[in-house]
Amino acid sequence: MQLIFATRGIIDEVEPFIRELRCIKFPYTKDGKKYLLPMAVRPWQMWELAFPEKFKDQVIQTLHFIPELEQKHLRKYQVMMRKLLKLNKIPDVPKNTRKYPIYNNNQINKIPIGIKFDNYNEKGEELI
Repeated sequence: MQLIFATRGIIDEVEPFIRELRCIKFPYTKDGKKYLLPMAVRPWQMWELAFPEKFKDQVIQTLHFIPELEQKHLRKYQVMMRKLLKLNKIPDVPKNTRKYPIYNNNQINKIPIGIKFDNYNEKGEELI
């Protein structure tokens, strides 16, 4: 699964946030073997996070997006980027969803763009 978002903020605030995202690891099993899969953080200066789909709610909650209603002036750009990148709208998650304990400060404006769901192989395994 890939989740795309953008940041706007002072680089000294943004870099620790991104560094801590890179430290998140997910339990993953393939062919009966257990692995710890690191979050793949792929910068565009928009950010793409790659992680197993079953952790979607926790990752979305960790990013702590400002609700779209509070970013009304950005909505047309978010919709345009979703269409351009063939992404779905990032879903709302319950407020009580567990978050990963990372540096997350209000000086970083994280703008939700979209989410792309994974494909699965014939065994039902997620293709990451």
